[in-house]
Amino acid sequence: MSKRKHILPSLKELAADLKDMTFPEKLDHLWTYYKEYLAMALMLVLCVIAAVTAYQNATKNIVCTSVYANVTMTPTGMYHLKDGFAKELGVDQKRDVVEVTTVNFSSLADPTSDQNNYDTAQLLSALVTAGRMDYALLDKMAMEFYIHQEVFLDLREFFTPEELAELKEKDMLVYYQAKYEDNEGNILEDLTEEPYPICVKLQSTPFCQTQMHGRDVYFAIGGNNPKLDMVAKVWDRIVNYGK
Repeated sequence: MSKRKHILPSLKELAADLKDMTFPEKLDHLWTYYKEYLAMALMLVLCVIAAVTAYQNATKNIVCTSVYANVTMTPTGMYHLKDGFAKELGVDQKRDVVEVTTVNFSSLADPTSDQNNYDTAQLLSALVTAGRMDYALLDKMAMEFYIHQEVFLDLREFFTPEELAELKEKDMLVYYQAKYEDNEGNILEDLTEEPYPICVKLQSTPFCQTQMHGRDVYFAIGGNNPKLDMVAKVWDRIVNYGK
């Protein structure tokens, strides 16, 4: 038996070496004498796969983007808002993407106290800045944290006055009031803005009750050039679920 190391054999020589071996012996022989070449081949394959995947992702058309922060959803609910939504739109899912980014954190009282919480807290803001969040579904903790980051759209730019009045009557609106302080922490009353609607409570909707376990869930719209036509379609799928 030929025992070469560091010298790549011809296929004919390698075949001769392996001819009379059992399968386990062949594997052991290849790994013992040619593992450097196998490792290089594996790395090459992985690099090719990574390059192809990166190219495919770069060339995909992102139809709608969303962030789900600290929320749980049934597989049926996720399908309804992602693949089912894409199917309703009639998009080519090999080329077009309905993107959902899921983030979870244990506490936002002081995001800097934990590196994972800090990184996660920054992710949503970064996605909004990059225009990669059309809408968000958040639990109460995430909602209360992010509304003060001013990353969400004023809902008066999305809903009609009549729709807002109906949501207000149902006690489904969350309002935000921007306040400004001086260097000593005193509120500058002359700069304080009027409260405006920033989130919608979804707890009473059939979708939240059946697909999100009835937990505190809030709907918000990204503040940096969101695709409002897509957001409108998602909103319709949420509030008219089961009808």
